[in-house]
Amino acid sequence: MRPRLMDDVRYVECQEGVYIQSGLDSCILEGRHVYQWINGLAPRLSGDRSLEEITQGLPDAHRKMVEDLVRTLAERRFVVDARDDRAHGLSEQELTEYASEISFIRYGYDSAEWRFQQVRNARILLYGQGLVLAAVVEDGLRSGWRRLSVLTGAGGASLREVAERARRDEGQQVLVETAGLDPAGDPLVRDRITDADFVIHVASGDDTDALVTTARMCADAGVALAQVLVRDVDVWATPVYGREHVLAESGWRWLSAAGATERRESGAAGRWEAGAAGRWEAGAAGQWEAGAAGRWESGVGDGAPAGRQGLTGVSWLTGPVPSLIATRVVLACFRHLAGMRPERPGTRSGSRIDGTMTRTDLESLDTTVHRFHRHPANGTANATGAAGATGAAGAAGAAGAGRAAGAAGTAAQDVIASLRAAERVPQVDLLARARAFEDPYLGPLRSLDEEDLPQVPLALCQAMVTDPYGSRPPPEVEPVVGWGPDRETARARAVLAALAAYGSLVAEHASRQAGDRATTWGMDLLTGAVRRVPFPGGGPAVVRRAYAAPPAAAGLCWDEAVEAGLLAHFEALPAVLWDGADAPIVDPVRGSGDDDGVLETIRLLERTGEVVEFWDHSAALGLPAYTVTAAGGVVARSVALAPGPALRHAAERALLHWQTRVEGRSEAAPPARRWAAGGSPREAAFLAAKLLRLTGRTPVVVPLVRDDAVSSLLPFVVQVVLCDD
Repeated sequence: MRPRLMDDVRYVECQEGVYIQSGLDSCILEGRHVYQWINGLAPRLSGDRSLEEITQGLPDAHRKMVEDLVRTLAERRFVVDARDDRAHGLSEQELTEYASEISFIRYGYDSAEWRFQQVRNARILLYGQGLVLAAVVEDGLRSGWRRLSVLTGAGGASLREVAERARRDEGQQVLVETAGLDPAGDPLVRDRITDADFVIHVASGDDTDALVTTARMCADAGVALAQVLVRDVDVWATPVYGREHVLAESGWRWLSAAGATERRESGAAGRWEAGAAGRWEAGAAGQWEAGAAGRWESGVGDGAPAGRQGLTGVSWLTGPVPSLIATRVVLACFRHLAGMRPERPGTRSGSRIDGTMTRTDLESLDTTVHRFHRHPANGTANATGAAGATGAAGAAGAAGAGRAAGAAGTAAQDVIASLRAAERVPQVDLLARARAFEDPYLGPLRSLDEEDLPQVPLALCQAMVTDPYGSRPPPEVEPVVGWGPDRETARARAVLAALAAYGSLVAEHASRQAGDRATTWGMDLLTGAVRRVPFPGGGPAVVRRAYAAPPAAAGLCWDEAVEAGLLAHFEALPAVLWDGADAPIVDPVRGSGDDDGVLETIRLLERTGEVVEFWDHSAALGLPAYTVTAAGGVVARSVALAPGPALRHAAERALLHWQTRVEGRSEAAPPARRWAAGGSPREAAFLAAKLLRLTGRTPVVVPLVRDDAVSSLLPFVVQVVLCDD
């Protein structure tokens, strides 16, 4: 052992012996002469000599006492072992000037001087502009950076002045150059990134494209990266990414998608441009222009410059705020370059979180850590999703297309087989998993909450879904709602509805990218064979427009998801098919048999005073099917494999209609359900045959599992497509 006394250790003689303290601990060491021994040892505890050398020549009793005393000091971290410290090349001037930085490293790590030398030797590139960038220049130089390059779009002269004030030694070199803020459009940016060891990119506004591009450039160059985005009312920062730069991309893509949704909901002035990661720009005049790059324009006004003016017209990025943000960034850079263990916020037990970002509210300076999963654009698509656009296959030639189609079909068959064999996910597990996917800024589920929805007699839960690609125009993405007799059932159904809506959005993007004639793979529910089908579209619970096809569906297992998708088709059939035979009025309690859920719901309906009638359409559809009317209008449709579940669902929908109407929240009653009726056996082929008889079209189920992360939450999300053959 080569004992070194920590630099911040202080001690004083006291009645019991000696009181000793540091920034990490404090204690009293008892003994009549212990103060004298520590006072005599302190100059020798420099890390230059071993404990054997320090005690050489002492009597055995004194040597043992010194050894025990040093070990006691080491246990309390007053003394560290410098035996394995790596050699360094810092000058005496550097050791003196940066003694506090070196001591900071020594608190938890060996070779403090060598580690600080890595900070000094690193080639650091700052890219961007604004007050936060200037603060990073200042704090970085004060922390010991020696080789700094700055690329900025404006304000180069002022940055040079900041650098001159912040220098702590003559060896610090600062190069300031002018570059475009679009990294893809300026080759100088790529050249400087290639020459750097560490890149800090500070961007502003709501456009995250430049951040994504810089992350890719750093990944190509193998350069460590930290990024900051300064917006009107908050600042977002990534951790340091040494290798997995794709996580930085994912974080910015999620934030871009959430930001687009926020602007849609708030009605903020601006223009929406659909694309890979939609973009909002200030504009005027409200209109939606459809097309490959549709544009939403709403309201008036030019918008405030990013980071300069909040929604209330108040500038929050003033005073010490830029420096507070810069300090966190510089500290993360320091820890990475010095090889100190990264500070990674913990994750919930059992959840798999890919990345984190930190948000700072500029008004309150509250800081929160937001966890996210890999964005679908940065993941691997499932075989059923990317299995081939027809046009692309044709371009490869007939023989090549045949081989590719065969391989894709086999892969799709394997995926479907694995889903059919997968175990059912218990409802309690689904709700526990969903918590790891819920985040107001970076989650596929922006929220899962009761909000202000009426909670009696049925429990209601609303889920906000993020459009991960930001490709829908502002009015279209809506919340989804789950309901049930209790809170847990309502929440679980809301999660199922949200996952179905999310799956539709991802599938819709894949369809748009593949082209009009693109196909994907599904399973014929009559024969069990895998076949090509057109890409499925989105669903009505996500889109405000007349919709011919029913929505995607989800279930706790494969069979439940398929059943839900098929039943949604039955409930969406034109009224003429439902009215194909005289529909008698039935007593729902008597018709349901022993289903307690029907009896309880009917009793609640009776107490409301709502006059409802249940009509039996089973003869027309060939399986238990009912409508419920109130005040002359249809308020519910329900189909199931048995009368009990069908009547129970119909009664719930009728009660939901009354509950939301009297509370003035009719929009909370969704037009379609996205989960199974429950309590039915595996009868997909039976339902498919009935649907074929009614429509003349073949039902094919397509798994919507193109997002690896969300599929780990629940893989059983499907779309049933009716094919003309």
